[in-house]
Amino acid sequence: MLYLSACTNDIDYVSKHNWKYSDGAWISDWLNFEDNFLSIRNDTIFINDSAKAIIDKVEKRLFADNLLFVVDINNQEIGRYSMK
Repeated sequence: MLYLSACTNDIDYVSKHNWKYSDGAWISDWLNFEDNFLSIRNDTIFINDSAKAIIDKVEKRLFADNLLFVVDINNQEIGRYSMK
């Protein structure tokens, strides 16, 4: 499958879209950064001002949902979310 990996504007891109949990490290069923309890600072995802995960990468794919990969701060497990 062909995909494009982005790096420079990942944080803005992630914060402007909704993400559905796929597999791996679980932070939330949905990541919607318009919710007041969920935020991104630098490359870190916070829930209720508590750091939960670090954004690892975003895969922008041409013929499938884009993917967000995060690393859980507590156990270093990688989680995958699909853009919806």
